[in-house]
Amino acid sequence: MFEPDILFSDFLTIGSKVSYDKEIDLYTYSLHKKDSWCKELDVLARALKEINSSCAVSEDEDNFYLEFEDSKEVWAINYNSYLNRDLGSFIRLCLKHRNVPEKFCIADRKLTDRSTQNPDLVKIKSLTNWTKLLDCIADHKQDNDVLVFFAQNDSGRSRVYELSPYITVEEFESLETDENQSHFEHLFDSWNLKDAHEKDRKSVMLVSLSEVLGQISTGENAFKYFLSQAEKFHDRYRENYDIYVNRFSVDTQLREIDEQHLEFIGKLQDLVTSAQTKAFAMPGVMVAIGALAKLSNFLSVVAIFTGVLMTKILINKSNELLNENLEHFSDTVTRALGQYVKYRNEAEEVRTHAEEANKKLAIQIQKAKKRVDFLDSLADWMLVLGIVITIFVLYTLKTAQ
Repeated sequence: MFEPDILFSDFLTIGSKVSYDKEIDLYTYSLHKKDSWCKELDVLARALKEINSSCAVSEDEDNFYLEFEDSKEVWAINYNSYLNRDLGSFIRLCLKHRNVPEKFCIADRKLTDRSTQNPDLVKIKSLTNWTKLLDCIADHKQDNDVLVFFAQNDSGRSRVYELSPYITVEEFESLETDENQSHFEHLFDSWNLKDAHEKDRKSVMLVSLSEVLGQISTGENAFKYFLSQAEKFHDRYRENYDIYVNRFSVDTQLREIDEQHLEFIGKLQDLVTSAQTKAFAMPGVMVAIGALAKLSNFLSVVAIFTGVLMTKILINKSNELLNENLEHFSDTVTRALGQYVKYRNEAEEVRTHAEEANKKLAIQIQKAKKRVDFLDSLADWMLVLGIVITIFVLYTLKTAQ
């Protein structure tokens, strides 16, 4: 089975141009029969008409001759841009449509879509890809196909860049641009990816483009300059996005530390408040101790003293449990905040913030422990005072009998 496009392109790339009638765009090419994939005239003619209905094939002893017109009406579907007279027209076609045709032939360079490793075609594909990316990220597109970008320099002033996607053959041949397909794909996919970070990536990419375009000299062609700096644009975007991601991670961790700090402070206050609530029983006990001096009943004295003793035991046991909770709480704080300190890959800002939060909480825990110890001391003095007054009252009752 013959492939018509290969048969047709053989005339243009392997064969020779015999004549060209400019008035009617009529071409005549010859191809030596030994170079033709198809050796049968009728089969060759039918196959070529599948591409261009005007094709007429003839032969002599050694050669086949192909005659065809170049107009939109005669080309088959998907072949209306197949024939390009020269490299310049093919470059313009690709840049205009932001795409390299699947099937094409460049007559003057004798190149086709099968010449995939040709350096010129690799460069054209690269230029087309970068133009396609610029078309995606442009702030505005004018009627004359000029791409407009609004950027800010370091001083905050706005600047407008106009990139006209056009380049001559001479400029093309002297141009050095990034031909790494993966660089374009990375940027193009990043721009078009729809997720929660879409706006952030686009913002970073526009900033990176502004940094690259900001180096353009006055009067320099912005489009050519960008093409020459395409690799730098890719690298700059990666650097800026890495910085953004790290900054986002740092901000998230700082926020987590602050949230944990506030949460621990709240829990610590609850523990201390619980101890203070139980200590409110002591003023009542002191009133009861004061009433001992007026009692003349032995059983009442014993009952009040028993209440004082039980209150003291209750406060001591409660504070003992609270001290254990404070020790456990201190370990929890150290573990929770220590994770931001022990790893070397954490940002210095995160480590410093975590250390400060841990230090502040440690101070608060120590203050809480001192407050609990103070309540224990008050309970001890309350019991001592109760014992002294009880002994005094009992002695008074005994001497009064």
